[in-house]
Amino acid sequence: MKSDEEYAPIRQSIATFVEGLRILDYPTISKIFHQDALSFGVHAGSISFVRREHWKAMRERELADGTYDPENQAWFEILSFIRYGNAASVIVELAFTTDPVDYIDLYHMLKTDDGWKIVNKIYHHIEKKKR
Repeated sequence: MKSDEEYAPIRQSIATFVEGLRILDYPTISKIFHQDALSFGVHAGSISFVRREHWKAMRERELADGTYDPENQAWFEILSFIRYGNAASVIVELAFTTDPVDYIDLYHMLKTDDGWKIVNKIYHHIEKKKR
């Protein structure tokens, strides 16, 4: 896995995305999460999805209601990585100190002239771990 020459660039793209999520910085998120990408999960038994603008609105909402926490900490680990040419699937365990749950994220990524971009994200909630 780590011997793949694209592992480090993919990990860096994910690290940039996670940092954008950590502080809800839309320009940083937008560098990695493609404008037409969707994030899917299951809530109350139904599939829900959001577009990239979701995180911009989330920051605005948290700033307005006083819940935004710029000291939020993030942690991630790549659990699985597979690449074929300019396409990759990456499974990531992800945690934020301000979230009541942790996540398993499944990213589909494509390499462009600007680097690796997330073109699809599926996530699953897991029980919060002590770190």
